[in-house]
Amino acid sequence: MYQDPTNHSQAASFVSLALTIVMVHYGYGKTKALLEPSQMTQALKYSNFAVLVNGFAMAFLKISIGLSLLRLQLGKGMAWIVWGSVALSIAVNGLVVVTTLFGCRPLAAAWDRSLMPVATCLPRSVTVAHSYTQTGMPKSNPTSQRCG
Repeated sequence: MYQDPTNHSQAASFVSLALTIVMVHYGYGKTKALLEPSQMTQALKYSNFAVLVNGFAMAFLKISIGLSLLRLQLGKGMAWIVWGSVALSIAVNGLVVVTTLFGCRPLAAAWDRSLMPVATCLPRSVTVAHSYTQTGMPKSNPTSQRCG
């Protein structure tokens, strides 16, 4: 039985929203001067996992849009473009998993700055470049554009 990836995207979006609410509860969005170190650590921890879940939500959404476009049978050339866009989206959003789960060793160093003397993390330039790439995907990915 066919299961539309939109349902998975919606579920992941709700989980991401719940994590965002918890982030805000711990002070995410406030200046560092107003937060206790323990609050900042908790806010960053929930932010890290919200980004991870959001990556899955975006991937499922792009797959759903791509499959919907394929159902329109717009021609062989368009099908190749859609499949290419879906593959690119999966790759870029798959990097979210890699950078979120393996960006720092130990993982807790992603949110606990006290671990930085002994932790190893990806260079900031790598994570910033990946963030810009993922953020730009909705505008450059043909599966997110309207047809007609």
